[in-house]
Amino acid sequence: MFPYIPVFGKNIPTYSLCILIAIAAVYILAAKDCKKRSVSVYDLIIVGIVAVSCGLFGAALLYALVTYPAGELLAMIRSGDFSFLEKGLVFYGGLIFGIPAALLGKRLVKLRFADFEHCVIPYLPLGHAIGRIGCLLGGCCYGFAYSGPLAIYYPNSITGLDPNQGYFPTPLLEFALNLCVCAILLMVRRRKLPKGNLLASYLCCYGVVRLITELFRGDAIRGSFLHISTSQWISFALIGVAVIYLIINKKRSAKAMNHEPTICSEKSP
Repeated sequence: MFPYIPVFGKNIPTYSLCILIAIAAVYILAAKDCKKRSVSVYDLIIVGIVAVSCGLFGAALLYALVTYPAGELLAMIRSGDFSFLEKGLVFYGGLIFGIPAALLGKRLVKLRFADFEHCVIPYLPLGHAIGRIGCLLGGCCYGFAYSGPLAIYYPNSITGLDPNQGYFPTPLLEFALNLCVCAILLMVRRRKLPKGNLLASYLCCYGVVRLITELFRGDAIRGSFLHISTSQWISFALIGVAVIYLIINKKRSAKAMNHEPTICSEKSP
């Protein structure tokens, strides 16, 4: 595909460029919603800096954990060699580190959780979809060997794929499914939801998406246990946590409604 784009005589990685575009897109759309809810855009910027910084670190760390043998990774750390943090990114690592960091950041600027959920969460899958275009152009996160309709060939892949071999369009599949998740969250957001339900809905929806797309991946370097990939194990965990949270929230809402005081009116005889 096109792993690099020449700009002023320098080759810019398309994957990195797509990541920057994704972050910018989420920021712009979230800032637009912040203005509608009278939320400070500067608060959003602070939360975003904290979340993106921790998210990128987490994404790089998880990539290293699933790519390098434990002994080799420990040897690199002991020698002060942290170059493994520059080799690649795993989205789940970014999500696991980024969301808690965002929640911490919102506390620092005293941003209400409801505003954070409303303005940011629905656009995360959109940013992720843009990131998958970077995977497509760079030649990572590719699918299994495949020569049917929509097969993708990577003549200039950064991962050294066979240019004559077709691969299943897994990045395009996840791109489309992430857009669907974005649309679902925007529709769900219109309803009056208990605190945390929108975030739980996102984790549940994307968990299902990742369980599906992992079936079509061909990059075995991601690691697996009992023939289930690392990302699928994380998906099961996130779906479980999200479903439990939604059930608890539903029971809390029902209990609160049952305990609401009833206003009675009396008529004079």
